[in-house]
Amino acid sequence: MAATKLARAFALTLGVAAANVAVFSPGLMNVRFGGSAFSSALGAAVLAASGLALLYGAYALLQRPPAPAAPAKLETVEHYAAALGAFRRVRTVAAELELALEQLDRMEKRKQSLHRLLAQRFEPEELSYRKFSGVILEVEELFRRNLRAVLSRLALYEQTEAELKSGSRSLSRDLQQRRLELIREQHEFLKATLGHNEEILLKLNQLLLELTRLDQQHPGTIDELPGMQELDALIRSTKYYA
Repeated sequence: MAATKLARAFALTLGVAAANVAVFSPGLMNVRFGGSAFSSALGAAVLAASGLALLYGAYALLQRPPAPAAPAKLETVEHYAAALGAFRRVRTVAAELELALEQLDRMEKRKQSLHRLLAQRFEPEELSYRKFSGVILEVEELFRRNLRAVLSRLALYEQTEAELKSGSRSLSRDLQQRRLELIREQHEFLKATLGHNEEILLKLNQLLLELTRLDQQHPGTIDELPGMQELDALIRSTKYYA
């Protein structure tokens, strides 16, 4: 990988040098300093453009961090953890990354606790068991859908931040400000989405607490549990935006 990058940087340098030879060669374009005003201005512009091309090309090939390779599939907790971990080098969102990884761990533990408690309270063929299991499954999918949105925004955030750092000196103040606003907007989206997942975890905590207090009641009362009602409402509301 390093050898390939060096080869590309060398090829870029040769290309820029060849272009300069063509521009300043007497047998070709014959652009000269000290000639006409146009010729001198063109020569200065070509040299400036060559310098910028070399600087940006060297950064893009040798310094810019490669986009993190997302796992081919996102099915298990390990897949999501690996995908999130690929963004650890983006220091400005380190707190959000740690929270996302912590939430992922808590979600798995909460799900296991709920399934254990369900197995103690109900038989798998009972309606109550199927209702609870269905809600847990849908909530987990909602949680993971939020994580997929977080991963997409993290990739965009990293790219925008890298572009801002690499081109900040050559951009106008207005463009720099617009990029900063875009970064802030993406950061706020990350916080809001992780806040949504935190809400899901809190509601699962509530449901877990209600299950521990539940006596053998008529199945009709299962739907009346506040935790079930809140999770059902959350699932229904998010389906409109799926």
